[in-house]
Amino acid sequence: MHEGRELSNILKLVRIGFLPPNFKDEDLKKTLYYKIWEAFRENCQYNRIEQRDGKPIILCKKLNEECNFNSCPILDKAIQNYERATRSF
Repeated sequence: MHEGRELSNILKLVRIGFLPPNFKDEDLKKTLYYKIWEAFRENCQYNRIEQRDGKPIILCKKLNEECNFNSCPILDKAIQNYERATRSF
């Protein structure tokens, strides 16, 4: 979990019912949320692509670490906005 964040994105998705509590990593990679994030991260405003061992690595300039679903600040903000929007229901 990234410093300064109370819950990871995965835990938030479990808490709001978008993921079951006993899912596996390979199950997450099959979800629509993950597929959208995977396509999005290549065009994210915070991305920086570097070469490591001949392979491209996407780094998050905001977090200063490798881009990942669990700590993505854009996904975090989207989940927060969803929670705010659904509170009135």
